[in-house]
Amino acid sequence: MIPPQIAAYLIDYHSKRGVRILISARPSAVTGEGITPHAVVLEDGRTVETDLVIVGIGITPEVTLARDGGLAVQDGIVTDAFCLTSGSGIYAAGDAARFFHPLFGRSLRLEAWRHAAASAIRLAGHWARALAFSFLLAGAAWAAETLNIVFTCHAATTNSFWQAVKLGFDDGCAKVGAKGQFSFVQKDGSIEQQVANMEAVVARKPDALITSLVDNNAFVGVLKDAKEKGITIISSNVDATAGPELGLREAFIGQNFIPAGTTLGKRLAALFPKEGPIHVLVGVNAPGQNWAEQRAQGVMNGLEEFKKANPDRQVTIDKIDASTELAVVSDRVGAYLTAHPDTTAYFDMGYFHVAVAKLLKDRNVPPGKVLLGGFDLVPQVLEMMKAGYIQFEIDQQPYMQGFMPVMEAYLKKTVGLAPANIDTGEAVITPDQVDSIMALSKEGKR
Repeated sequence: MIPPQIAAYLIDYHSKRGVRILISARPSAVTGEGITPHAVVLEDGRTVETDLVIVGIGITPEVTLARDGGLAVQDGIVTDAFCLTSGSGIYAAGDAARFFHPLFGRSLRLEAWRHAAASAIRLAGHWARALAFSFLLAGAAWAAETLNIVFTCHAATTNSFWQAVKLGFDDGCAKVGAKGQFSFVQKDGSIEQQVANMEAVVARKPDALITSLVDNNAFVGVLKDAKEKGITIISSNVDATAGPELGLREAFIGQNFIPAGTTLGKRLAALFPKEGPIHVLVGVNAPGQNWAEQRAQGVMNGLEEFKKANPDRQVTIDKIDASTELAVVSDRVGAYLTAHPDTTAYFDMGYFHVAVAKLLKDRNVPPGKVLLGGFDLVPQVLEMMKAGYIQFEIDQQPYMQGFMPVMEAYLKKTVGLAPANIDTGEAVITPDQVDSIMALSKEGKR
């Protein structure tokens, strides 16, 4: 159910707190008086004295109604990846559903509240996309005139992640027959240039403005102007965390950064050496910008959990301004590693740790000696993952962040549906999954 590294971490965590964990121990009998247990007898002959026995044996899914209705059942109600059963228009979700998992390439059934909640979200997202594409099949004739959509972002054209966002945007505009314009900045991360681009765009009164809100205050004026002109405003990739901008945009399509950072912190920490001091460097690539600060906060949350679970370990955590320029990241982190050769791990808030991976390789440092983790599946990252230098990467589906805002702008213009938030996820990618992702990467969609 969980990776070996996480299982080892959980065993270590609870064992240090006095919990005795018996692995591969099958019970054969429970002894006692009446309903009061005294001991559990194991198949290997051992006896565990106890005052209370909790039996976690799962459930038998109730499929009578489904079977009687002619639906396919097999240890649950069989569905596809989007909860659709073998019956047209009939869906199933939760513990009783046996769904197809595209990552494992097979069907499985999970008994967990998180799965039930995720199933509902996945099903709602599927319906929304199905509705969008039903309008697409009808063609762009829904609109009285060509839809004009503009995407302004905080990245330069050299940022390979954003090329995947642009591809999704371009494909989306082509699907609905919209006139699309994607606007980059000259210097990666320049808020001033992004504001200037937005002001120029708003002056032309497009139907929709899609933008990345990397700062809580810088865009208030131009967003108010856009709102007054009746322009649909959707934030994508990065959202404001507080302030007026949240009320000016209609929806956010992107990753929930803090939970994503926490996930990365926990997963990489599970690979830390079991003994000795731990020395961690956290690179905040764009100090002050929402995406970098929130991911860094999440990573710190994950690391703090590791510290609490290991109170006797010496854990040192340093943070630096790592930059978004690969050459600068290499220089700054490289200098830190030279000064701190005992560094256990480096966390990056983007894909810029690929420069650190190349640096380690050039220095003939063995893969895994310095653990690396970050965000986004650009081609360079995938190469370094295959080489063993990057252990974990968090995906946020950039193509979707370009494509889905166009669909929502189109639906609002043509049928009056209000834009809705879409969480593009925090999937954890490991080196063994790289080959299956390479094809999408070559197409520019990852």
